[in-house]
Amino acid sequence: MKYIIGLLAMLLPILSGAQSPPVKALTIGDRVPDIEINNIINYKDSAAKLSDFKDKLVILDFMNTYCLSCIEVLPRFDSLQHQYGDKLQIFIVTNEAKGTVGKFLKTNHVAKNISVPVIVGDTILERLFPHRFVSHEAWINKGIVKAITGSEYVKDENVNKIFAGVIVNWKIKNDNAQYNYRSGLLSLNQDKERYLNGSQKIYYSAFTSHLKDVSPRYSKSVDSNSNMATIRFVNFDIVSLYLYTQTDMTNFPVSHILLESKGKQRLMYLNTAGYHDVWDEDNTFCYEIKFGIKSSAELIKRKISNDLNFYLQTNGRIENRKTNCLLLVRDSNSTNSSLSKIANTTKLEPRNNSEEFRFFSANDIVASLNNNDLFFSTPIFNGIKDSKSIKVTLTKSSLHDKTILDEALKRQGLLLISFTKDVDMLVITDNNLK
Repeated sequence: MKYIIGLLAMLLPILSGAQSPPVKALTIGDRVPDIEINNIINYKDSAAKLSDFKDKLVILDFMNTYCLSCIEVLPRFDSLQHQYGDKLQIFIVTNEAKGTVGKFLKTNHVAKNISVPVIVGDTILERLFPHRFVSHEAWINKGIVKAITGSEYVKDENVNKIFAGVIVNWKIKNDNAQYNYRSGLLSLNQDKERYLNGSQKIYYSAFTSHLKDVSPRYSKSVDSNSNMATIRFVNFDIVSLYLYTQTDMTNFPVSHILLESKGKQRLMYLNTAGYHDVWDEDNTFCYEIKFGIKSSAELIKRKISNDLNFYLQTNGRIENRKTNCLLLVRDSNSTNSSLSKIANTTKLEPRNNSEEFRFFSANDIVASLNNNDLFFSTPIFNGIKDSKSIKVTLTKSSLHDKTILDEALKRQGLLLISFTKDVDMLVITDNNLK
């Protein structure tokens, strides 16, 4: 998992929607109308009908060229398309203009290496499968809608389930477009509210469970008339809530998080926890606090932290711990010239069925590994001074298996060595633990 704790920026909604006449939205079990699809690029034809793919599994991947998480999954989709050939047809779908998408496919370092066809300037398909946030995946088999999911469901084992005729009961991705993020989590009793005069202040904090079909959002607003401010978190996991109170949230790495709670599986999503959207329903929360604008930022963070400790019966804090760490260094025993060859390479290695990730410095490698489940609670540091001289390609499998990673790094003249260091860690324990 790439757990980017800079969540406040990353979780802003990516809206999709161009104005066009209303079309009946489809759901699971509906037959898809045999509409003509125009403006297809990266494909043998510029137009096609859905009936042309009646014997295939069709996956429509709604995305935008400015959505980083959408771009990140493109190599996986490309690999699946090559793996299954004529049995599967994946289309990337966007309402963006052909010129914008064409430039994206030529210049983006990920997109320029994929061959999945793209439907541009779409105004119809997104009305058949309405959504507010991308990525958004529509699964169509033999003309029938089989599933509507996020991108994490598009993987080998699930494609095979559809091929095998298995009835899947995946959570339907349903973006609640009606939810008002500006509205408070709670409202005053209207009969009592009218007795309040304009000079009275209403201070409070509130904590609720997950709001269904609402995407995560952080917001802070100030009412200059009442000199009051409101901070609101919608559908955040526990680790992210604590990070707001303990750090500046800027790229805090997963490797610097230490969970010592008996129920640590509820504190933060990890790849082993199953599908992210299913986990979210039981393990994300909403928090809101309203306070006077003269309150200091430090005081407010302390108040939020105390509330979290009380409501969750946990204790989160930054603590300096002697920690087992890893250091990325050059392999002094390596005599091959692989590093210099890679450094002078401008093209990607030939495509295969594994996703590939290019790193252009040792700092890039370390940053990626520090945000990987594989190194949870194991900080990694860069021990290479001339970091920018390194260019490394790693496959997805190497980022999920330490043995494979070690072998991949060694082939490119690098090693991860163990050492101990005092590190500032985000530690979360149960309240009854010392």
